[in-house]
Amino acid sequence: MEEANPLEVFKGIAMRSKRLLENSDSVVHRYLDAFRQEIEGMTGWHWRESSPGTDDATFDAIVQNPYGGYICLEWAAGSGRLHFDIIGVVQDFLEDLDSKAKPVIPVVVTSQEISKRLMAAAAGQGITLFPYDASDPIETIAAELKNFCEDLSSGQRESRTHATRLPRSDSSAADQVNEATILINAGRSEEALELYSEALPGIVELFGETHPNVLALRVNYADLLLHFDHTDEAVHILSDVYSQRVEKLGAHHPETASALVKLGAAQSMQGEHAEALANLYQGLNILASVLGEESDEVQEAKAQQAIALARSGEHHQALSILTGLYPESPWGGRFTRTHSVAFGLLGELQAEQGEYGEATSSLVRALAVREQLGDRAGIAEAHSQLGWLAQQRASYEDAEEHYKQALAIHEQLNDLAASAEAHSQLGWLAQERAFYEDAEEHYKQALAIHEQLDNRPGMAEQLHKLASVGQETGRFDVATDLSKAALEIYETVGDQRGVARSALMMGWVAQENGRLEEAELLLRRALSAQSGLSDRREKARILQRLGWIAQERASYGEAKRFYQKALFIHENLRNLPAAAAAYSQLGWIAQQHESDEDAENNFRRALSIYEQLDHKAGIAETYHRLGWIMQRRRSYADATSHFRRALTIREQVHDRPGIASSALGLAFCAQAQENITLALHWYNRALESVTKTGDQSSRNAILSHISATLTEAGESDLAVSYAVQSLMSRLNSESPQVATDLFWLRRQRQALGEQEFTTALINVVGAEKATYVAEQVEEIEL
Repeated sequence: MEEANPLEVFKGIAMRSKRLLENSDSVVHRYLDAFRQEIEGMTGWHWRESSPGTDDATFDAIVQNPYGGYICLEWAAGSGRLHFDIIGVVQDFLEDLDSKAKPVIPVVVTSQEISKRLMAAAAGQGITLFPYDASDPIETIAAELKNFCEDLSSGQRESRTHATRLPRSDSSAADQVNEATILINAGRSEEALELYSEALPGIVELFGETHPNVLALRVNYADLLLHFDHTDEAVHILSDVYSQRVEKLGAHHPETASALVKLGAAQSMQGEHAEALANLYQGLNILASVLGEESDEVQEAKAQQAIALARSGEHHQALSILTGLYPESPWGGRFTRTHSVAFGLLGELQAEQGEYGEATSSLVRALAVREQLGDRAGIAEAHSQLGWLAQQRASYEDAEEHYKQALAIHEQLNDLAASAEAHSQLGWLAQERAFYEDAEEHYKQALAIHEQLDNRPGMAEQLHKLASVGQETGRFDVATDLSKAALEIYETVGDQRGVARSALMMGWVAQENGRLEEAELLLRRALSAQSGLSDRREKARILQRLGWIAQERASYGEAKRFYQKALFIHENLRNLPAAAAAYSQLGWIAQQHESDEDAENNFRRALSIYEQLDHKAGIAETYHRLGWIMQRRRSYADATSHFRRALTIREQVHDRPGIASSALGLAFCAQAQENITLALHWYNRALESVTKTGDQSSRNAILSHISATLTEAGESDLAVSYAVQSLMSRLNSESPQVATDLFWLRRQRQALGEQEFTTALINVVGAEKATYVAEQVEEIEL
C-alpha cells in the first residue's frame, strides 16, 4: 500500500471546498469521488467530510495525519458566513478541543482577496490561512499547497502545532492588531501605526519571524510606515520579508514576487529609482508568468511600476502603462488603495498632456474608489488632486473648495503633516490669485506645523514659498533672506533638488534687482545641482530663466537658444503648458528684434495650445501679447479687441494683476487715439485692481502713468497727487524710477507756479514732507 501523500489529501479538501464555493456539483463530485478512492487507501492518513449533528461539524473537512495531529479545514467564501464569524467559530471549536487534548491545526482556505481581510483577525488566534486564486485550475492550487501542507505535517513545526492556539487571556497583541485594522479602515492611520508598533514584537515572539501570518503583518506595518514617509524603515522590513520568502517559498513563488513588488514601490518612494524599477520589473514578470497577465496581482504591480516611473521623471512611459491598465471597469470594480493612487496619478499625467476632460474623469474615479474603500485620508488626497486640476484650469473657486475639504478631513484625522500640505496648497492658490496676505498666512501655518514636527525639508519648502511671495510683491530683501534660510536647510539634509530650487529663486530675485551677473551665477549653480537629477522639467525651468537674463542683457540670440533648449525638453515630455509658455517667450524675443511676423506666429502657436488645454490664464496672456503687436502696428481697433478679450477672461478668473495689465493696454490704446477721458478710465481701473494685490512696484508705475497723462492734458493740479504718491513709495524702496516722478513734478510746478504747486504738495503729504519733496524737485535737471 502506498505511503499517504499529504498533497493528495489537500487536493480532496480543496476540491470539496471548491464545490461549496461554486456549487458546481456535477463536475466537482467526479473529482471528489476520484480523490476519495485514493485517500481511503493511504497509510496513516484519514479524511472525511464532517457530518451535521456530530462534534466535528464545525469544519468542512478534518484530516488526521500520520503524526497523530488533525488538520481541520474551513472554507471562507464571499457567499458563505461572515468572514470574521468564521474566525469566532474556529476559536470556539478549539476551546472545546482542550478537554479532548487533540493537537489541531485549524486552516481557513480562502481567496487571496478575502485572506487580506482575515489576516489581522486570524493573527494570534491559532488559525492558519491558506490564500489561493479561485480562478486557478486544481493543478495550480495543488502545487501551491504542496509546500504548505508538508510544512504543517512535518516535525519541523511539531512544537508549534501543539501550541497553535493562544489562550484568550494572552491574546492582547492580536487584539491590538485587530483594533489597528479597524482604525486603518476609519482613516486613523497614525493610531493604527502606534498599535502595530506595540503588537508586532509580541506576535513575532509567539509565532516566530518566519510564520506566514507574521510576514503578512509585517508587510501591513511597512505599508503604514510608508503612509507617513518612514521609507527607510519600511524598505528594511520589506527587504527582510522578501528574503524570508525567498528562503521559505522560493524566488518564483507569487507571495515572494509580491513582496519584491512592494519593496520596489517603497524604494521608489525612497528615491532609489534604478533599484526600485529593477525590482518592480522582476516581480511583475514573475507574477505574470505564474498568475497570468490579467490577474489582480499583476495589474496592481503594473500600477506600482507606473507610479515609480512617474517618480523617476519618466512621465510618458507611466502614462502609457496607466492608460492601457485602466479601462472603464477595471477588474470588475475590485479596487485597492494602489488603484486609487494610480487613478490619481493617471489624472495628473493626463492633465500635463492637456487632456483635462480625461484627467477630471480619472481623478473623480480616484475619489470614488477611496470613498468605496472608506479611506478618509485617501478621500482628502483625491480632493487635493481635484483642487490642483481646477487650479490648472484657472477654476479658482472650485480649487479652493476642494483644498478646503481636504484640509478639513486632515484636521479631523489630526494628520499634521497632511494638514501642512493642505495649507501649502491653499497658499499656492492664493498666491496665484495675487491674494498675497492669504498666501503668506497659509504658508506660515504650514511652516509652524513642520517646525512642530521638526520636519526640516518641510520647513525649507515653506521658507522657499514665502520667499516667492516676497519676490512677487517686490520685497526683495525678504525674498533673499528666506531663500538663503531654505538653501541652508536643503544643503544640510543633502537635498539637491531643494538646493536647485533655492538657487533658482535667489537668482530670480537678483535678476529682479538688476544684478544680472549674480543672477546668472546662482542660476548656473541651480543647473549644476540639478544635473545629477532626473527631473528634466526643473532643468527646463532653469534654462528658461537663463534665457530671460540673456534677454534683459539684450543678448537676444543667446536668449533664443536657451528658450529653444527648454522648448525641446517640454515637447519631448509632452509638457504642453510649459511648451506654450516657451513659444510665448520666443514670441517676445522676436518682438525685441522687431520681427512682428515671427512674434505673432509664436504667440499664435502658444494660443493654439492654451485653447486646446482650455488654459484660461494662458489664453488671456496670449491675447494680451497679441494686443501689443497690434498696437505697435497702430492697428488700434484690433489691439483694443485683443486687450478686451484678455480682460474679459481675467475678470472671470479674478486675475487681479492680469486685469491691471490688460486695463493698461486699453489705456494706452485710448491715449494713442487722444481719447484722454477713456484712457484715464482704464488707468484708474488698472490702479484699482493692482492696489488689491499689494504689488507696490506696479502700483507706482500706474500712478506715474496717470500723473504724466494728466500733466500732458493740462490737469497738473490733479496730477500732483498721483506723482507724489508714487515718489514717496519709490523713495522708501530706493527705486531708480524716482527720477521719473521728480521729472513730472518739475513739469507740474512749472505749469502751476510755485505757490499753487506748494499748496498741492501740502494737501497730499503735509507741510514737512512737502518741503522735502520741493527740495528734491529743485535738484533735478530737466
